[in-house]
Amino acid sequence: MRLVYSASIRPFDTTHLMIELVTWLREERQAGLLHPLVLIALWVIVFLEILPFQDGNGRLCRMLPQHALGPLKAKSSNRGLFHV
Repeated sequence: MRLVYSASIRPFDTTHLMIELVTWLREERQAGLLHPLVLIALWVIVFLEILPFQDGNGRLCRMLPQHALGPLKAKSSNRGLFHV
């Protein structure tokens, strides 16, 4: 996958690009070379470039990383530092 910004994505390229993005994410997760936060950041950038839906792309981008990472838990000694 190329992670290069382009001015606009043609609508008929959306399906192919989403398949490519999901395949890339699966391969990178299996390889384990990149930290999960880096993978999520790259995924969000490319997803927002593709904009596969007419509405809700931003909401989906905020929800999917939370789903991918799972709940973040703080150690009891640090609980006062976090507001969840």
